[in-house]
Amino acid sequence: MNTAKWRSLLSATGKFNDDSDTISFDACLNNLWDYIGIQRSQLTQDLSKLSKDELDNMTRNWIDTFIRETTPRVEGYIEDDNSLAISRLYSTLANTLTGYDVIQQLIDDPEVTEIQINSYNSIWAERHGKVQIAHDKNTGKPLEFRSPDACLYFINTLLQVTKSQMDKGPNKCLGNAITPEGYRIAAFGPAAMAADKGRSFSSNKSPACVIRKFSDNVITVDDLVTWGSMSDQMKAFIALLGDNHASVAVAGETGSGKTVNLQSVIDSIGDGTRVISMEKDSELRLRRYDENGRLVNNVIQLEYINEDKNIVYSPTSNTAVNLFNQDMRATPRTIIFGEVRADEEIGLVMTAAAAGHNVMFTVHADSSEATIKRLTTAQSKNNPGQQKADIMEDICNTLDIIVVPAQLKDGTRKVLEITEVVGCVVKDGIAKPILNPLFKFKQTGYVNGRVYGEHVQLSKISDELLEKWSRKGMEPAVREFLTLPIKDKTNGDSGTYNGTLSKYRLPPQAQPVVPPQNKSYDLKDIMEGF
Repeated sequence: MNTAKWRSLLSATGKFNDDSDTISFDACLNNLWDYIGIQRSQLTQDLSKLSKDELDNMTRNWIDTFIRETTPRVEGYIEDDNSLAISRLYSTLANTLTGYDVIQQLIDDPEVTEIQINSYNSIWAERHGKVQIAHDKNTGKPLEFRSPDACLYFINTLLQVTKSQMDKGPNKCLGNAITPEGYRIAAFGPAAMAADKGRSFSSNKSPACVIRKFSDNVITVDDLVTWGSMSDQMKAFIALLGDNHASVAVAGETGSGKTVNLQSVIDSIGDGTRVISMEKDSELRLRRYDENGRLVNNVIQLEYINEDKNIVYSPTSNTAVNLFNQDMRATPRTIIFGEVRADEEIGLVMTAAAAGHNVMFTVHADSSEATIKRLTTAQSKNNPGQQKADIMEDICNTLDIIVVPAQLKDGTRKVLEITEVVGCVVKDGIAKPILNPLFKFKQTGYVNGRVYGEHVQLSKISDELLEKWSRKGMEPAVREFLTLPIKDKTNGDSGTYNGTLSKYRLPPQAQPVVPPQNKSYDLKDIMEGF
């Protein structure tokens, strides 16, 4: 329905005839969204370069023009004199389109780190690592949108900067965006949602989306130590990786804390090291500023686009491959890739490492050995003519350290292992990585919903890595730290530890119940206790 048709159906005077059709608020919102889509398609400026305030002001102007041009007869917004309550309708529409609708309170809550909208009437929130159904803080009722359509309109407002709004059809049912606040959005349209087997299911299916919030407070490696995510000894080791130009992979499952741990490695890179990053959705913090707001470290931070297979891109488009080729001409020392998922992205990482650059990235895998296998599988797809054993050997020769964080049963996130990749052994055409576990989290118990355990050092770095780092001017104190771990006689563990022990190292022990002395018990006293 276009604007001309709306004008022909509705009076432009602000008053209605008694026989005028009344429409629901959702129908009005639907018409408004179509109208905004038309206005947006006619723009020549790049919306992604506008601030949130600029986008909101533009949207409010469109809302005002839409209402005054169409004066829709909306249920609940008709005055006693049969006129439209323009101001009230404008406020409701503006709050819906420029804010976060029913989840605004979750956005405002600094403890909420992720919002999961599984359906218009199923909203969950993550706080302190645990996910629970979200409730309205005023009424106590579970939060939900008015309808599946209202949920779709809301998600489209989040995707507006990408000009890739979803609809109910199969061609536009996925969406990704970064909001002006820096929140990451991953959305699924109604066509992507499966029917509810065994139950009556409306043809008007609800979309879904996940909003990953990022704290305004910068999380440092000291915070990770304070929270028990890693030990202070592991922190000291990670502080060595940047200046010794180590190639580091951070592997883990979704929500395990990969990005935060990669950031802790990045923070160890000195200001003078030439660093170039390329991410699909920028999440990392690379730039450092002095008190005057001047950039002090030698970095270029890049972001590449989500490619559409139906579009032919030019050699100058900011695709991953084009950016990578340009990176090679920009004299990088360390290349940071952020999260790599696709086989092609992993191929770029390995190409950069094979060319002699240090690389840092995150990948989905649950252990150091699984990381090597994941990279090998991806590279074998990229190079079908090359033997898998040769590919694994190349990977093991270029990667130095693998850090594996995980989210545990109690919601806490801990670094489970830090492993050195020593090399690879090939026997009868079968390759096996040689891994040297340096640090490991050993769980000692699970009591009252709390995981107990300790990070211990299992071994020192290999002579090969020590020699590699020594050639780069490693200080004697650092060398001693890496090769002479101090035995902890009281630990009772085969590993070693020379740092501060966690308060959650050992679970509380159950104490035997001792009856009071000088008191006799008879059968009646005993039975009263049951």
